Amino acid sequence: MEEIERLERMQGRLIAVADNISYKKMQAKEKLAAHPHSTVKANAVNQLAASWEETRADIMALNVAIAVLRSEAG
Repeated sequence: MEEIERLERMQGRLIAVADNISYKKMQAKEKLAAHPHSTVKANAVNQLAASWEETRADIMALNVAIAVLRSEAG
């Protein structure tokens, strides 16, 4: 049970990180719309999108790990 609680806390932190990345991505897209020819801003948007996808994948993996541990715990 302790391991499940630890993973759930980790999951909560990752969700907060994903929300923050999503917000920053939205801000970067707005700035890019104002300056559409800026390759620096376009690269930043792409990096944020990749970070968000990686974090989302980590959250999904934690969901699976938590479900497995719960099923094993009975």
